[in-house]
Amino acid sequence: MERGPAGPLFLIAAGQSLPLETAALWPLPAEGRLINVSVQTGYPMFRSPGRAGFTLVELMIVVAIIGILAVIAIPNFFKYMAKSKQAEVKTNLKGIFTVEMSYFTEYNSFASEFNSLAWLPVGPYRYSYAMGGAPSGLDPPFGAAVNCGTPAAGINGFTAVGWGNIDSDLATDTWQITEDSDLQSTWNDVDEESN
Repeated sequence: MERGPAGPLFLIAAGQSLPLETAALWPLPAEGRLINVSVQTGYPMFRSPGRAGFTLVELMIVVAIIGILAVIAIPNFFKYMAKSKQAEVKTNLKGIFTVEMSYFTEYNSFASEFNSLAWLPVGPYRYSYAMGGAPSGLDPPFGAAVNCGTPAAGINGFTAVGWGNIDSDLATDTWQITEDSDLQSTWNDVDEESN
């Protein structure tokens, strides 16, 4: 008996299956074709014509896998998005440090007003900024900066503060920089468990 890749070859003709050696004695009808038959089960190794596609169980497994991946990925996506928004406050506070040092070089004192420094935050902005005078940047509906040093400037040094709500919860992301170029997060709204 001739063998295919998975088992003996059979001839399917007119709804009957015959072993190939028996079928060789008969003339081949026009609709006859050779198929592989499983050695273990004896059934043909093909799907019947009306049963193409996936089963419900296969589809449910795929949906479950996609759901598990979404549960893992979506919170991380929002966290990385909020961290990218923090780049604004870091950049602007470093800019404040730079112009304050230039101002100190010229006037031997630090300025407490942004107008004296000719500094404006780079927009569109999500944070408010203060150095003891009037805040600049976003007009916060959530009030003054909290969990930080007092924004102030004078002869001996300055503390500039930037604060904002970057992820729509109740916590405020707060950063500060001093005359020593010490940029630090005093309340990290992204990693609240680290506060």
